[in-house]
Amino acid sequence: MLLPLKNMAGKQTGEIEVSDVVFNAPVRPQLMHQALVRQLANARAGTHKTKTRGEIAKTTKKYGKQKGSGGARHGDKSAPQFRGGGKVFGPKPRDHSFDLPKKVRALALRHALSAKAKAGELIVLDKAEASDGKTSPEELVAAAHAACYSMAFSADLGRAGTPPRHLAVTADVTFDKIETGWTVTSSALTVRGSVPGITAEDFATIAAAAKDGCPISRALAGNVAISVTAILED
Repeated sequence: MLLPLKNMAGKQTGEIEVSDVVFNAPVRPQLMHQALVRQLANARAGTHKTKTRGEIAKTTKKYGKQKGSGGARHGDKSAPQFRGGGKVFGPKPRDHSFDLPKKVRALALRHALSAKAKAGELIVLDKAEASDGKTSPEELVAAAHAACYSMAFSADLGRAGTPPRHLAVTADVTFDKIETGWTVTSSALTVRGSVPGITAEDFATIAAAAKDGCPISRALAGNVAISVTAILED
C-alpha cells in the first residue's frame, strides 16, 4: 500500500510503501471500542466516595419521641431519608482498570491505523523539523498585552450595554535590548470587532479608552507609546 509523503508545508513530495497488514487491514469497530474503553477506564482515578449514615457528623440522639407525634418512628437525623443524611449504596473508592490481551491491543491499533489510512486522515512526513522552536520575548508580551486589552475592552463595551459579537485584538510590540534585558518601546494594538448598534466613531472612542482598564497598558503607559486602531466590521 502506498501513502503520500508530505513536508512540513503540507505539500506532497513523494510516496512511501507501508505494510498492508498494518495499514490496510479490515476494520473491526467493536475491537477498537474495547481498546478505547480500556484506556478510558484505566485513566479513571477511582477516588469517588460518599458517606454512609455511620460516617455523618451528626448527633446520634433520637430526634423525636417514639409515640404521639403522628409521624413515622425515627432515630437520628443521619438516616438517608433526611437532608444531610448518609448515602445508601453510594460509590466507594475502587480500581476501574481492566486489561486486554496483548495481541488484542495490537490488533486494535492496526485496525485504527487502517481506518485512518482508508479515510485519508493519516499524514506521513518526510522530515519533522522546525527552524526555531523558541518563543521570542516580543511574541510573549504581545500575546499577553492583546489578551489583557481584549478583556478590558469587552468589559467597557459590556458596561456600555453593547457587548461585542466578535472581537479580535492583536498587538505589535517593539523592544530595545539593554544590558539588564529587554525594554518595551512601543505597542500597537489593533482591535477588530462586530458590535450591534454602535458607530465606528463610538467603537474607536471606547477602544482608545479601554487602555485605562488594561493592567499591562497602565504599567507601560509611563514611557511607552501605545497606539490603538479600531476597525468596526459588519
